[in-house]
Amino acid sequence: MNNLYHISYEKERLDILKLIEIIKKDNWIDSSTILVTCSPDYSSFVSQLINHKLSYLNNNELYENLFLEMPYPIMSQVWDREKLEIVSFDTYLKEWVNKYLTNSLKYLFIDSATIRGRNFSKVKYSINNKVEYKFASLYVEEQSILIPDYYVEKYNEEEKGELIFTWENDNNPNWKKTKKL
Repeated sequence: MNNLYHISYEKERLDILKLIEIIKKDNWIDSSTILVTCSPDYSSFVSQLINHKLSYLNNNELYENLFLEMPYPIMSQVWDREKLEIVSFDTYLKEWVNKYLTNSLKYLFIDSATIRGRNFSKVKYSINNKVEYKFASLYVEEQSILIPDYYVEKYNEEEKGELIFTWENDNNPNWKKTKKL
């Protein structure tokens, strides 16, 4: 079994509060910001707390929230909820960008962790120069090919192990160690 870097419920909660403070101090988020929950099955709680805790910056209204599916590390496709079929992430992302992004708004892309950075890199490439955006993540692995604008902790997988949240299935085969590209 690989060495695992366990993130407890309490650490996750406290780190979300730290991330909120980091985002707030930047003075970037405002009423023209849309929150994008990346990998909703992993990042919804992070987005929910950010949305509620920073809603005072949006006249005490929750920010609009979009959901962006992202593939597991060993996959290159996602389930498209609108088409009700599996599609390549590249196709899905291109269609998602064209459908949901507007150049008059700003987008904060939120993921619970940036481990390899490939998904965020594809998002960045797809939206570059089309909209104003930033990336936020609780944790970022030092070797990630994209470092988010906002994060709480950089960690080294070689030293600490593969990141896993308490609520995750640590036997999930979709998280098997893959080459970093």
